[in-house]
Amino acid sequence: MTGEFAISKVAVDVVAHLERHREVAVRDEATTAREVEAALAPIRAAYRESELPPAYFAALEAELRGALPAAWRAVAVPFTALEGRGFGRWRGGDLSARLIYVLGGLTLGGLIVWLPFIPIWEKWVPFALAIAGGARQDCEMTSGGAG
Repeated sequence: MTGEFAISKVAVDVVAHLERHREVAVRDEATTAREVEAALAPIRAAYRESELPPAYFAALEAELRGALPAAWRAVAVPFTALEGRGFGRWRGGDLSARLIYVLGGLTLGGLIVWLPFIPIWEKWVPFALAIAGGARQDCEMTSGGAG
C-alpha cells in the first residue's frame, strides 16, 4: 500500500476538507456526511486509478464514515460557536481593553508588594503582572485561544 492511501493521510485530507467548508458542514450531521463524501470522492478516484485492491479502500471508507464525522463535529460545533462570539475576548481586545488589563496588573502587583501580610517584596511583580495582562490580550488576538 502506498502512503498516499494510508488512513492517517486520508483522514487528514478529509478533516482539511471539512475545515475548509466548516461554515456549511457544521450545521447538521447530514451536511457533514455529504462533505465527507465530497472529500472522499477524489481520493476514491485516485485509488481506482492506481488499480489497488478495492477491499482496502472500502474498509478505509467505512472506518472514516463511522468515526470521523462524529469526532470532527464534537470539536467543530463548540469551536464554531466560540469563534462566532469572538473567542470571548472582552471588547475585542481594543486599546482601552488592553490598557485596563495593564493597569489592572499594575494595581494588583502594587497591592501584592504593598500589603504586609503577603510575603512578596520584589519590586518587579507589578510589572510582570502588567506584562502578563497585556500579553494575554495579544495571545487571544493572534491565536484565537480563550486562554
